[in-house]
Amino acid sequence: MEKSRSASAATPEAEPERWRLFVAIELPDALRQALREPLVELARIDEIRPSPIEQVHLTLHFLGHVDVDRIGGLAGALKPVVARHAAFSLEARGVNAFGGMRRPRVLWAAFADAGVATVKSLRADTAAALAALGFQVEPDFRPHLTLGRVRRPMPTAARQALRRWYEAWKDQAFGRLPVRRVDLMRSQLGGGPARHSTVARFELQ
Repeated sequence: MEKSRSASAATPEAEPERWRLFVAIELPDALRQALREPLVELARIDEIRPSPIEQVHLTLHFLGHVDVDRIGGLAGALKPVVARHAAFSLEARGVNAFGGMRRPRVLWAAFADAGVATVKSLRADTAAALAALGFQVEPDFRPHLTLGRVRRPMPTAARQALRRWYEAWKDQAFGRLPVRRVDLMRSQLGGGPARHSTVARFELQ
């Protein structure tokens, strides 16, 4: 007699939920307000896609899509590393572009030299913690606040408008960024701008 087969086939394991994560320093309201005018001016150039003001932050690491069940271990690794660093502040000052103003790709607000070495040290230590967990970490880090991205080749009129924008804001002081904590954040894509939410917070000394 032939042996009966199982009535139901084995069900494959469901894929784990994955979140799009990054590590960042959020801005105080006063600094966001100071950046609003240069962002409004960028929005007048059709070839530029300005950043939504509520999404401007100082990104330390972009982690990409991460299994949700790894978040606890990720937070547990970052918390003590961040806690070893004393609180400090940065001064947002001036604007620039990756690719330079002749071939701009990303437009950003810069930081004055004071405090930059400190944030680079914080970033290096968190990078080491992430690498130990198997995350790919970008080797280069230039602290900046992304203000906009160039969407397509720029005609002469747009280049001239962008040059005027640069000349108006290249030496402008936008205000202080107190660094008291680092946030693990989630970015959710969909219709319209991405939605950002805080997953975990890590306090500095």
